[in-house]
Amino acid sequence: MENLDEIINQYDNIFYQIGPSKIHGIGLIAIVDIPKNTLVLENSTSENKYINYSELKKRNINIDTINTIKKYFAHDSNGIELPVNFDKYNMKFVSYINHSTNNNVDHEYVNNLTKYYSNKDIKKGEELTINYLNNYCSTCFDFKEKKQKKINIYFIFLFIFILVFYIIKKTRH
Repeated sequence: MENLDEIINQYDNIFYQIGPSKIHGIGLIAIVDIPKNTLVLENSTSENKYINYSELKKRNINIDTINTIKKYFAHDSNGIELPVNFDKYNMKFVSYINHSTNNNVDHEYVNNLTKYYSNKDIKKGEELTINYLNNYCSTCFDFKEKKQKKINIYFIFLFIFILVFYIIKKTRH
């Protein structure tokens, strides 16, 4: 690629940068207004493999390393979907898309590519988000599990509160 126009044109449609997220850690933040139905990102999907945590531990992968890669890739309580050819020196932007049920980006699979499109107008400064529950990782259920666990904990605390209140009321009479 020796033509100066070809080199410069690659940088024409940069829509976002990595920045502080109001949702979780860091995310993709729009640097320009992005119109609805704009292709904002493409990512190869043919190079991912689901790997059980037990396999990673068996191969002596440090637990801190496992916890770190879980921040960047789709995972559930049993394993993680990892790129087959991972370049740790060149992290892909897709790793920084945070989850929201009020997402402004949708995805579709086309010829071993995941294409990400804005599903509404996104204003400069807004974070790009995707709904992980919409088959983002067909084998991953982590977000459903976390939501269920939060509900279960809520009911446990509610039960304990009612029980303590009942005991206090009984002992006062």
